[in-house]
Parts: sequence; structure tokens; C-alpha cells
Amino acid sequence: ATTTRPPRPARRRPLAVVARVLLGVVLVALLAGCQVKVAVDTTVEKDGHGTVAVGVGLDDKALSRVGDPATAVRTDDLVAAGWTVTPPTREADGLTWIRATKGFANPTELTAVLAEVAGPNGMLRDYTFTRDETDADITYRLKGTVDTSKGMATFADPTLSSALGGDPFGGNLAVIEAEEGRPVSDMVSFAVTAKVADGAPTTYTPTLADKAPVPVDVSTVESKPPPLLQSIGLLVLVGVGIAAVVVGLVAARRRFRA
Repeated sequence: ATTTRPPRPARRRPLAVVARVLLGVVLVALLAGCQVKVAVDTTVEKDGHGTVAVGVGLDDKALSRVGDPATAVRTDDLVAAGWTVTPPTREADGLTWIRATKGFANPTELTAVLAEVAGPNGMLRDYTFTRDETDADITYRLKGTVDTSKGMATFADPTLSSALGGDPFGGNLAVIEAEEGRPVSDMVSFAVTAKVADGAPTTYTPTLADKAPVPVDVSTVESKPPPLLQSIGLLVLVGVGIAAVVVGLVAARRRFRA
């Protein structure tokens, strides 16, 4: 007899798992007419490894709506996807921040981690890290795109959008804007920071009202010592080594005589 296998349960995609969590927190805060801050920090070291950190900052009004963020905000998906989630913490700016961090070993993994933040075609895309070496210096460069030109649709889930007739927010955004008398783009702010090697961090502040993507281009240049100095340095090292050997031989000879 032919048996029919039962269909396998749908597997949850790890992509944009951070975006789903962000969207939940942001929507709840917006329903309360609150200000929300979203921060994304990317740090890449010289060998291409680094970390991506994502945070959502809530003011006291948002907290009164959300409740205890430690229990109200589900972060199980983040942990399952390999993110390290820190407990909600009130920081110096007066906001309570929910933060998650994930490391990557190389530029390829960086692309995968950023896809988990907002999807492969989401807010953060086309990130590349290069190392260019010349006789005079080494340039470490991180390039990419921050695109918030789709507004809140940046965080939309296509499946949910289809189920709701094309509006992934079920009409809530229009209600919020009518009640607050201002666009949602005025209520959500972004800080996208990039840091390469030993260079200073560069921060971009896109908005949901932007009509075009914002290019990210951060580089750090490491100068090489001139060839003459390299030769002198090598001679100094050789001299120190010879001196150490001589001192050792003299000391050994004295011990032998004794």
C-alpha cells in the first residue's frame, strides 16, 4: 500500500527575525503615541570579523504601554537565531533599551546577519568589506546602503501584508497619524553606525520620510612605515638579538669560571 506522508510543518525562516521583534515593539509604542529610537551598530575588524548590535529605545510613556519589557517583549526567536540579548536597561539618555548582538567571522557572515535584521532586501543591504594594500598603506573599507524610503513597510512581513489585503499594519498606522496629528516618520528615529578597524565610528540618521537610500561608506587607512625605517627597525631587532646572545655567553662563561 502507498502511504502518504503528512505535510511537514512550515519552518520559520530565520531571515528578518530581528525585524519581526522590532516591528512588534515599535507598533506597540506608536499606538501609545510614543517616540521610539532604533539603533544599528556594525563593527568590522581588520580581518573581516566583527559584530552587529541592534537596539530599540523606549521612553517612560512607551513602557507604560508595553509593560515590563523583560516579559512583554518576546526574544526567544532572537536567542534561537544566535543573538545575545541583554536585559532591558535604562541608560543615560533616559530611555530603556532592548539590545541584541550577534557576531560574524567574515564579510559573508556579515551579509547573513544583516539579512536577519531586515531581510535580504530590507533596510540594510549591499554591505561589503574590502582590504586594499599598497606600498604606503592599507585601506579597510565598509560600504553599504541604508534604505528607509519605504517607510514603515521597511519592517513589513510580506506574508502578513498579503493576509491583510496589502496593509501589513491593518490600518493602525493611519489611525495613529490621525490621532497624533503627525506622520509616523516623526515618531521613529534611526541611528545606523559603522566602525572599521581602529577608526572612529560614523553615524547615519535616516528617517522614514526619506525618498532615497542613504549610502554608507566608512574607511580607515593604516599607514606603513617607510622602507628605510623598516630596515632600521629590522637592524635594531637583529642588534638586540645579538646583544642578548653575547650577554648570555658572557654570563655563562663567568658561571663556568666560578
